[in-house]
Amino acid sequence: MSEMVFGLLLLLIWTALAAWGLTPLLASTLAQGGLVRSNYQERQLPVAVGLAFLLPALVSAALASGVGWIDRRLASTWIAASLGMALVGLLDDAAGNHLDRGWRGHLRAWHKEGRLSTGLLKAAVGGLVGLWVAGGWPVDTRFSLWGFRGGAGQLPSRLVLAMVLALSSNTFNLLDLRPGRAAKAFLGLAGLPLGISLLTNLVTWAATGVGYHSVPGLPGSLLSGPALWNQQSMWLLAGAAVALAAYAPGDGRGELMMGDSGANVLGLWAGWVWAALLPSWSWWLVASLLVSFHWYCERHSLSDWIARHPFWRRLDEWGR
Repeated sequence: MSEMVFGLLLLLIWTALAAWGLTPLLASTLAQGGLVRSNYQERQLPVAVGLAFLLPALVSAALASGVGWIDRRLASTWIAASLGMALVGLLDDAAGNHLDRGWRGHLRAWHKEGRLSTGLLKAAVGGLVGLWVAGGWPVDTRFSLWGFRGGAGQLPSRLVLAMVLALSSNTFNLLDLRPGRAAKAFLGLAGLPLGISLLTNLVTWAATGVGYHSVPGLPGSLLSGPALWNQQSMWLLAGAAVALAAYAPGDGRGELMMGDSGANVLGLWAGWVWAALLPSWSWWLVASLLVSFHWYCERHSLSDWIARHPFWRRLDEWGR
């Protein structure tokens, strides 16, 4: 079984190198093709370069699934959901007018002008993807707040999970207004706890010498149902995190933009990390925090709030 872990670690290294090499090539290709957008400083930069960390992560997931290291249903669900969010984000990058701001702006365009904005389309697709993923997510009802078991206990948790995935996807769109902000938010809020979880499991295995079948979180474990799904999700998302880390320096320096095709996917991945690491009863808290964040950003400027707080301003500007 040790070959499985070493193989996954090598796959993570390949994923990071692939994202690092693909980023400048894709940025140049998109710029030459005219897929550019003005940033907050009115500089014309290639957009949708987030595909440079998406594609290696998806290839890595497909390879891990193909050799049997990751459950195929899990990998296919993750790949399909990621592609769905990336494609609707790419549509916004390529054809969005970016004049409709916030929920009120998108709904106003629909109600008064009869126009379906790309932002409203992203929200609809995000909701559908969230419902689809949540519908197949193994939910542990032993800790259900409702006290029910079986399908009755799973339904409320699945609906909340769909809300978490949809809202987290849009959250990273709201964050991606300054260079490096969305990437740093993902690495801090999702990548860090993800890394701690995986490292803890690896250290436990290395220290005890116990085979994978006895150590939760390692591939090949005899875990089943929600536990196996959640732990194997960590390996999929580790590939996503290292790909993003390899891509992030150029974004942070303001040389390129991930666009909605990247931010949408980051949000989906972040919601997936939180859902996999946290017990199902706590998804309500995550959903409440995300709703509160959207409510604030609908009425106030997040960038202005960051600028008024020195610690967050320094963190936001780090790497530029």
